[in-house]
Amino acid sequence: MYGEKSGYITENDMLNIEETFTEAEFVGIPDAGHWVHAEQPEAFYIATIEFLQ
Repeated sequence: MYGEKSGYITENDMLNIEETFTEAEFVGIPDAGHWVHAEQPEAFYIATIEFLQ
């Protein structure tokens, strides 16, 4: 999970992560920077619940 406004995780980072963790999935949260849980709490909650189910 990452905030789409954040530059913390780049596309190149995602490719490297997918090479190591072949089942990795990325969920971009719109209108959020690095602090996804604080900036978009409802979207964070939904993405977290979907992952846990």
